[in-house]
Amino acid sequence: MANKKDLSYFMHSTEPEIVKYPAPEGFNDKTGKRLELEFRILSESELRTIRNHWRERKLIKDHGRPMVVNGAPVYDETYDSGSALQEMLVESLVYPDLKDEDLMAYYGVVDANEMPSKVFPKFKDLNYVSRAFNIIHGFMEEDEDEEEGEKKPNDVDVAKN
Repeated sequence: MANKKDLSYFMHSTEPEIVKYPAPEGFNDKTGKRLELEFRILSESELRTIRNHWRERKLIKDHGRPMVVNGAPVYDETYDSGSALQEMLVESLVYPDLKDEDLMAYYGVVDANEMPSKVFPKFKDLNYVSRAFNIIHGFMEEDEDEEEGEKKPNDVDVAKN
């Protein structure tokens, strides 16, 4: 057993990782400084659970019998990606805490999954927060500097020069 490799490199912290991202324009503190959103990075397991919550799979039947094609049953799957994203935002956002009872009461909401569209009622603001979530979680790359509005060079642009 002298050749056992060091596995400590794969033993990551179990503490939640919090990442800050500038809030949409217009979300400023009392001094006029732009607020920062705080996101908790969701684990792959948490993301999968949320996705599965909004996925429905029904066996297709033909005259009461399951439809089979090439030896496999055929299913009709639907996925509500909008609702899944709303729930991911609720679970990920630490500031603002969309599950905060006072904030929910202010908006007259009992289902926290309705909160993203209440707190960010303008499409451009909700889209901005959704995009921030996707960038922070690695689902998309940030191609523009949000502060400056200038395009950052990507690999294709660099290769062209």
